[in-house]
Amino acid sequence: MKERIALIGPGRLGQAVGALLQQAGYPITAIVGRDQQRTRDAAQFIGASLMATTDLTRCNRAEVILCCVGDDQLAPLADALVDTLADSLAPTLIHFSGRHRADILRPADPRAAHWRVLSLHPLQTFASGEQGLNSLPGSFCAIEGHDDLFPLGAKLALELGCQPFRLRSEDKERYHAAACMASNFVTTLFHQATTLMAETLEDPAMATTVLAPIFQTAATNTLNLGPHKALTGPIVRGDIDTIRGHLNQLAEHNPERLPFYLELAEQTRQLALESERLAPEQATQLKELLGTFASKS
Repeated sequence: MKERIALIGPGRLGQAVGALLQQAGYPITAIVGRDQQRTRDAAQFIGASLMATTDLTRCNRAEVILCCVGDDQLAPLADALVDTLADSLAPTLIHFSGRHRADILRPADPRAAHWRVLSLHPLQTFASGEQGLNSLPGSFCAIEGHDDLFPLGAKLALELGCQPFRLRSEDKERYHAAACMASNFVTTLFHQATTLMAETLEDPAMATTVLAPIFQTAATNTLNLGPHKALTGPIVRGDIDTIRGHLNQLAEHNPERLPFYLELAEQTRQLALESERLAPEQATQLKELLGTFASKS
């Protein structure tokens, strides 16, 4: 018999996780949200429409409580659950935050001393419940917490279609920083590129369409070949005059974007040097050029 599950926070992540576990045969005893109508809609998406509620005490029948709320809401939620779970023998609380350790779900209150806490973090983005439902399978999922709970975490991750791996508690925030670089920062990079491109086009609305193929190819090549072999462009070729032209134009027309370009160019210069495809003397010249513009920005 699979564990009875309560889900708190049926947002985009919660909807995807809840729907996949419901499809895997886990009995959902409660889906708790703050807004009644939104919670009903989420519960219908999950496939457990009768379990929608705004009453936190409905979680007391669950063996596993999934806390799918924002990072800043985890500790207050754990405090709020103390009274609800006062009579529970050994509840297991799981959160999905990439930043926080599992023990944020164990309040100082002695009534929570016996709680079993775990952290699961799927390395995936969730633009909507539907998108998460489709993209979670095949992703990797970090599991952090007490070693005794790793089998449960691994089982749930596999039920979500994810590949589980163990993460040390002390590495949680650096791990999350890397995940943000690979997802959030890529989005920011593309936004910066399309915004700049739009200023150069007769039809600015074409910027995303124009850049999409090269963006997709660069990402695919990086994943398939690795960064050192996939890197292309004027920096790895040592085309110093081309980079100087970029910098001059940005300084004149888009000075607010110059620091962003300079930082990425320096990181790219270091990558090109590591790949042994950029001659050391060219790397030095590039570093001096970038430094000159950095001192002016």
